[in-house]
This record gives sequence, C-alpha cells and structure tokens, in this order.
Amino acid sequence: MDGSNAEIRPNAVYTLAEVCQILRISDATARRWLKSGKLRSARVGRAYRVLGTQLLNALESDRG
Repeated sequence: MDGSNAEIRPNAVYTLAEVCQILRISDATARRWLKSGKLRSARVGRAYRVLGTQLLNALESDRG
C-alpha cells in the first residue's frame, strides 16, 4: 500500500505498519497515539489492528 495516495476506507482493517505509512508517522508516534487513546485499535495476538473509521476519527480530532 502506497501512503502517498492511499484512500482510507472506513470498513477496512489496517495493521500498525499500514497506519504509519498512510498517516506518514513513525511507529513510536502510532504507539503513543494508541496509548493515549487518540487512536483506538484491537489486539489480534500481539499485533494491533485499526479500523478505517478510527483512522478517520483520529485525523478529525487532530484537525480541530
């Protein structure tokens, strides 16, 4: 998935690496957002999965 022109689909499920690529943030920033509650996710085993709606919500809260 190329982060330069990625469209966030609300019903899609993204890995943490994909989230970093789409939002152009580091892994540490993504984990900090998860810990602070800015970005919500589910754990599948030891991995995080983020819904597209949660990505969109995080971007909206970042704007205003």
